[in-house]
Amino acid sequence: MPFTTGYVTTGMVAGEHLSMHREYLDGQLRVADRLSGVLLEETGRGGPSENVVAGITAVTQHSLAIGRATSRPARYCAASPSWRAASRWATATP
Repeated sequence: MPFTTGYVTTGMVAGEHLSMHREYLDGQLRVADRLSGVLLEETGRGGPSENVVAGITAVTQHSLAIGRATSRPARYCAASPSWRAASRWATATP
């Protein structure tokens, strides 16, 4: 088996890493969906209040900060030949 190091393979680690990013993105999509629902409800009430806009702005800024923080290691992994090879192996369908 390629990339084997003891009991853990690089492919296993890469697969776990990709799964973590997938879960993060799924969570971000759920947040965006819920915020859209809040805005839709507020539109029915004549538009969002200042508190709703402030809350959405805070959530947006938080999400952007997390995205920026995770993009740096993601760029490193994308540039690393061993990570690229491991991710191809980990995501290959038999």
